[in-house]
Amino acid sequence: MVPLSVQEIRRLLCRILWRGAHSIAYVLSWSAWRRRHQYRAQQCHYRRRGCVPPVYLDLRL
Repeated sequence: MVPLSVQEIRRLLCRILWRGAHSIAYVLSWSAWRRRHQYRAQQCHYRRRGCVPPVYLDLRL
């Protein structure tokens, strides 16, 4: 997964503290799905261009 960015942490805190229609479990699972999707997209991007991905992309959390 892609590491948590400052913006992602801010978004999670806002969603959890001022939650409306969604539960905390839903917000956290959606964030995990989003970060996994970003990881896969970055892997495809680097593979397509024949580049070496950054070190943090090799870590599977």
